[in-house]
Amino acid sequence: MLEWVVVFLLFLIFLVWAYYRGRISEIAMRRATDLFNEWKERELEKQVEMRLKPELEKWKEIEEENIRRDAISRSISTILGKVGESLAPLLIWQEYGVNPKDMRFLGTPVDYIVFKGLSNENPEEIWFVEVKSGKSTELTTRERRIRDLVESKKVRWITLHLQSELEKLRAGL
Repeated sequence: MLEWVVVFLLFLIFLVWAYYRGRISEIAMRRATDLFNEWKERELEKQVEMRLKPELEKWKEIEEENIRRDAISRSISTILGKVGESLAPLLIWQEYGVNPKDMRFLGTPVDYIVFKGLSNENPEEIWFVEVKSGKSTELTTRERRIRDLVESKKVRWITLHLQSELEKLRAGL
């Protein structure tokens, strides 16, 4: 009887060993397959990179050159705009006979306000001047609105006396 128990135990041990050996083999096979697939993906990525890297580098060079050209073009436009704004008083003097001393640079929302005749102590008119140096001669929405206000004579004069205003503030406290 003891012999049968020993045989049965040996048989159980064999079954457990076979089961775990099969599981270990299955896990090892799965891991080996995963490693092979990862290696295969890396190799494929390397091949794609080797093929596409020269094209990518060429594309980068072309795009960098385009970016540089665009930056230079914008820089030139900006510089020309600044030069144009600086030359505007001379051009207005030549074209309209306004003394450059009568012009005041604002920059925004309009470039200049001209007090025609101010340098001779005889102001005759006030002009709002917007200088356009680029390809576009169109006013921005903001500039058009200001032009419309001036043309519809919605212009006002205010004299602010600081001392009186400060006294009002003090009295209110």
